[in-house]
Amino acid sequence: CNPRLVQTMQSSARSLGLKPHAGSMLTSSTIVTGTARAKWKDAGFDGVDMETAIVARSGVAFVSVRVVLDSPDRPISSEWLQSRTAMLKPQLWPELIWMTIFAPTYAVRAAQVVARGLTELDS
Repeated sequence: CNPRLVQTMQSSARSLGLKPHAGSMLTSSTIVTGTARAKWKDAGFDGVDMETAIVARSGVAFVSVRVVLDSPDRPISSEWLQSRTAMLKPQLWPELIWMTIFAPTYAVRAAQVVARGLTELDS
């Protein structure tokens, strides 16, 4: 990530009352859960996503603004790797409900951070 862009987005997040964290991201082709999550954390990665490396390989200056829905304190089941079958399992419905409620709110927050950051860059 471009250091100037990272600093700008962190400033933007703080101005919105959020607590940003900058760290190392791992890009994976699948959702990382359970012991795999702990393995990558021990290797020094602060988070895992499925997109950032694609942009990084392009060579353009970029910053990745992410929100985290799942964490060691609130993991999601690896059964979500097969979302069609996972949705049919009542024991997973609390996770689905939680994600349905909070994912849109978190996405809006990320969009607000980026919008404010872009405005700062333009000024």
